[in-house]
Amino acid sequence: MKQLLGEMLIEAGEITPEQLDEALKIQKSNGAMLGAILVNLGYLDETVLMEFLKMQGTRIRLHDKKTFTIKKSRPLSSSSTK
Repeated sequence: MKQLLGEMLIEAGEITPEQLDEALKIQKSNGAMLGAILVNLGYLDETVLMEFLKMQGTRIRLHDKKTFTIKKSRPLSSSSTK
């Protein structure tokens, strides 16, 4: 069973339990992806999120108009995974 993203981020010290709780409340109200919410709130850098998603084995579209528009602080590598 794969570990939940929020649990992974807390264990690694990237976010606090309180930050996860806030993001989960937002996710419950609008259905957005948890990682996108954490980035949008400024709790997590997009590059860090992508690394954790790779570890988790999840593919995500961060710029889905149904979730959040995320301001990119720097371009990500466009290399494909798997």
